[in-house]
Amino acid sequence: MSGSPWTRLGIAPTDDQAAIKRAYAAQLKAIDVDADPNAFIALREAFDRARTMKLRRQQSYSAGELVLAPLPEQPASPAPQPEPEPEAEPRPKWIEHFEAIQTLVYGDRSREDIYDEICARMARLLASPEMEQIDHAIAIETWAADLILAGIPRTNAVMASAINGFGWFARAEKWDCPPAIIAVVNRNADCEFLRAIQRSTGPTHQACRLLMDPDRRPSNHYADSVAQLLKVVHTQHPTLIAEFPRESVAAWEALIERRHASAPARIGRGFERLNARIGYWWRRLYFNEIFKILGLFLGGLLVISLVGATSGIALFWIVPALLRRGGRSGGY
Repeated sequence: MSGSPWTRLGIAPTDDQAAIKRAYAAQLKAIDVDADPNAFIALREAFDRARTMKLRRQQSYSAGELVLAPLPEQPASPAPQPEPEPEAEPRPKWIEHFEAIQTLVYGDRSREDIYDEICARMARLLASPEMEQIDHAIAIETWAADLILAGIPRTNAVMASAINGFGWFARAEKWDCPPAIIAVVNRNADCEFLRAIQRSTGPTHQACRLLMDPDRRPSNHYADSVAQLLKVVHTQHPTLIAEFPRESVAAWEALIERRHASAPARIGRGFERLNARIGYWWRRLYFNEIFKILGLFLGGLLVISLVGATSGIALFWIVPALLRRGGRSGGY
């Protein structure tokens, strides 16, 4: 690499190893390793040179400040010769696994055919000794997250191993977690939801099977369950839409739209809106409290009426009986 390593790192010359590492990490984030591997190699060379270079300086203190003494004059020497170009570092081995997995993901082979091979490649990548180096580990982790999201659904085979290998479950809960890692964790949750549906029974399982079958003609009999499943997928598990054949989803959504636009459906929605409006005004005008008071009033009247009726019946029988008894007593 020609030129100063400090220029490539974007900092002034320094002996502070922490500052050199921070500058290196900042420059590394701006590099797309997949698209520009030469930039990554050049940055690595600058990093290694900066760590080994020592600034020649003499420290002296004057008035409490650090003063750098000038370098001693060098004797006259012949014209400087151009600095030989250092040999490039060997190509990282993990890039070989990276390119092989990319070829499998974007190739023409089916998901079933590439499953075992892509899992083996990912396992070798995670077990690579280069994962112990921070720069390589960051590049591998960034590449893995981007590839899993770009290759949905063909990257389902390596998603679980990548999440466990990089510890993304715990990292997704932190505030500074990269959005791509959070998206991969959410994608894994979507796939778990789909597997739970496939293991279950009932209308949702039937709707999932119908969406998976592009040769099945949509029917009104299952339209409600399919519409409910599609609503859940679109609102809560959006990445699952890639798991269903496009032509199947399009056919079912067209049927659901026709049902939604039909006259009976419009009348039903009109009644629902009317019922919601009545309920709103019912709560707004406190009809519940009014009817409670009216119910208590009518209940009180009913109780009074029953008591009066019972008393009248009692007097109707008791008074004549008392009169007859008094008459018999007077006869003796």
